[in-house]
Amino acid sequence: MNSRLNNRNIKKTEKAFLMVEYFLEKVNNGDFDKEKENDNNEKITNYRENLLKKFRSYSIKIPTMIKVNGLVATLAFIKGKSENVYKHIYENMNNYYTDNFNSKYNDIIKDILSKGNDVNSNSYNNIEYQRIVTTTILSYLLWVKRFSISEISYLLDNES
Repeated sequence: MNSRLNNRNIKKTEKAFLMVEYFLEKVNNGDFDKEKENDNNEKITNYRENLLKKFRSYSIKIPTMIKVNGLVATLAFIKGKSENVYKHIYENMNNYYTDNFNSKYNDIIKDILSKGNDVNSNSYNNIEYQRIVTTTILSYLLWVKRFSISEISYLLDNES
C-alpha cells in the first residue's frame, strides 16, 4: 500500500465526507426549514437548493480565506455569521480540531490563542502551533471542498 495513505489521511477523508453528508441529511430532513415553515413547498425547495449552493460556495471560499487572512481571523469571521451554513461549517471544523489536537477548551479559537500562553506547554510556540493547525485544517477542508463539489453538483444536476 502507498506510504502516503495512512490511517490519519483515511480518517480525515472520512470526516470530511461525513461533514458533507451530515449537511445534506440536515437539508433533506428540513432541519434548516424552521424559518420557512409557513411558506409553500416551492419556496422551501428553492430555499434548500440555495442552502446547497451556499454550502458548496463556502466550502470553496473558506480555504482561500484562511490562506489570505489566517486561520484565526477566518474562524472569527465564520463564527460571527448567523447563517446556518456557516454554523454547520464552524461546528464541524471545531469538532475536527478537538478530535485531532489536545484541546483544553471546546472552542477552536480560544484553544489556538491560548496555546502560546501556557507555562507548561510543550515545545511549540504559538506561531508554530498555528502553522501546524492551519495546515491540518486546510487539508481537511480540501476534502470537504472536493466532496461538496461532487455531491452537491450531482444533486443539483439531477433535481433539475
